[in-house]
Amino acid sequence: MSLLLTNRRTCRMRCALACFAFLLGAASSGLPFLAFDSVARGQQIGDAEQRAFKEATRAAAPFTVRIDTVGGLERIGETLLPIGPFTGTIVSPDGFIVSATYNFLSEPQAILATLPDGRRAAAKIVARDEARMLTLLKVETESPLPVPTAVPRSEMQPGQWTLALGRAYEGELPNLSVGVLSASNRIWGRAIQTDAKISPINYGGPLVDLRGRVLGILVPLSPEGAEPLAGSDWYDSGIGFAVPLEDVFAQLDRLKTGENLKPGVMGIAIKGQDIYSTAVELAAVPPGGPAARAGIKAGDKIVEAEGQPIVRQAQLKHALGALYAGQSVSVVVERKGERLSFDVPLVDAIEPYAFASIGASPMNGEAEGVTLRHVFGGSPAEEAGLKSGDRVTKVGETAVASLADLYAALLPLQPGAEVELGYVRGDATQTAKIVLAELNAEAPEQLAPLNRSASAPQDGIARGWVDAKLPEDPHVCFAIVPEDYDPAVPHGLLVVFGPPGAVDANAAQQAWGAFARERDFIVLFPQSQDEKEWKPNEIEVLRKLVDQAVQNYSIDRSRIALFGKGPGGAMAYLFTAAHRDLPRGLAIVDAVAPPRTPRLETDPVNRLSFLLLRSAAGTNDAELAEGMQKNLEMLQKLKFPVLLEEQDQALTERWLDAADRF
Repeated sequence: MSLLLTNRRTCRMRCALACFAFLLGAASSGLPFLAFDSVARGQQIGDAEQRAFKEATRAAAPFTVRIDTVGGLERIGETLLPIGPFTGTIVSPDGFIVSATYNFLSEPQAILATLPDGRRAAAKIVARDEARMLTLLKVETESPLPVPTAVPRSEMQPGQWTLALGRAYEGELPNLSVGVLSASNRIWGRAIQTDAKISPINYGGPLVDLRGRVLGILVPLSPEGAEPLAGSDWYDSGIGFAVPLEDVFAQLDRLKTGENLKPGVMGIAIKGQDIYSTAVELAAVPPGGPAARAGIKAGDKIVEAEGQPIVRQAQLKHALGALYAGQSVSVVVERKGERLSFDVPLVDAIEPYAFASIGASPMNGEAEGVTLRHVFGGSPAEEAGLKSGDRVTKVGETAVASLADLYAALLPLQPGAEVELGYVRGDATQTAKIVLAELNAEAPEQLAPLNRSASAPQDGIARGWVDAKLPEDPHVCFAIVPEDYDPAVPHGLLVVFGPPGAVDANAAQQAWGAFARERDFIVLFPQSQDEKEWKPNEIEVLRKLVDQAVQNYSIDRSRIALFGKGPGGAMAYLFTAAHRDLPRGLAIVDAVAPPRTPRLETDPVNRLSFLLLRSAAGTNDAELAEGMQKNLEMLQKLKFPVLLEEQDQALTERWLDAADRF
């Protein structure tokens, strides 16, 4: 049996040794030897703990089984897949075993389970729990198999001992890692957390208490991701998760029938980005979704879910996180001072949201209303007779004082809907009825110059080629800040994901200097830490770099865009999937979305368009061309505005400059 001590336990041993040294010193000074009783009692406690760990492991051994896989994929993209052995936990006497979905990403040709009597039996996959990343297996057995006792959630107490078991080695007892229960309601209500070191060989094994009862099934999970690999990079870190066995048993009958369980969704879009401080006010309720069918409307404020008060968005995520498609959630909303109750049946997916569009882009710096900078050819705006320079002040019955107001007015509307626009041309107020179209990713042929100040103020702000790294982080980052940058004029922000390794300052300024100066953009150039590759774990640092730029400069959030080529393009995809609230445009050259990219969804609150570009070399690469075509079709199916073109710098610049289109 392998016993891995946690940091907490190691510290306790060091304290005991220090106390022992102190007592030796006290004894040599003539102090009473009675203190040695404390040392003896400490040793007795330690021995008792070791016996308890062994007895709990012995009690759990019969239902902790070894899983071996044969054949299958070796990697997904650049990610090497685990090869085993793995662990499973028996959950039913008739041969059902649950394990982590992570263990079967290789799509093995065969799966073998080593049963308590030592017999190896073929196992087949019956169903998956896609919310909690569990897979149910079935083996044929002539005699009933041992089944664990689940610890009720109500008995779980942070600080209690936990043993993480796995079947990595031959032997009577499983290998184990010792820790404590860190928290009992993590990953949006789906998991408990332990500080025991969890290796991939433990995934699918039980997390047990000192009585050998099972607290949960060990799986890699992350609050930021919803795919089987999410959280796997935390192995042996002291951050481990387990799905409560009580929850597994509650859904076992559904899984036994072969039904795959999926997370439940309501079909709502919420105002505000900070889930820990903002209320749940609905910006949009896409038609056809479960919330809309139940009668919930844009503007409603959710104040209760499943009988629990809801003050912050995170609380709603917790309430929904534990539920599956096919279940229902009870919610209470406030609407014009009245409290209304709804029962909303959850589904696994809703029809992708299509952005409604007038077909124009805005001028910056208007005091009231939205002045049209450009009207796209063939758009609803052009067909209604609107022109560049017209100032939109009303959409339907909604007054428009800013671009944010205009976006909000379009949120509840669908392509094909007729709406009346109020606008000002010269000194005359006019109206026009238009039929909204789907937002497209067309690049304008030309754009009117933005409003500018007469001259840049002398304010001490660094301009030109600027060091933009974080003070507390070693990642290198530079920025181009236009020499005439004026904090009173909001600028666009372009983040360029270049090739891995050092940023070439001369090449960067030559490629993007004129763009920054002529189109009022600040251009950010983060540098990968590894000279050979961008790594997914850099995403959060990159987000901090962007947030710092937004804080330090006057940035128009509707004109934030990303650009990436090759490996940098793949990183831009991953960044966008992780931070949908940030970019409004994503321009990609010769790259496809990596296999680990979480599924992108259109978000009514956060508009996003794609420009896919093929260089001459990329066009001649058949595999790359096929991958980019598949990306195009996928994005079209998901209702994203997307354009596929040959690489052209002038077109790219015009497209990025129109990222705020509506």
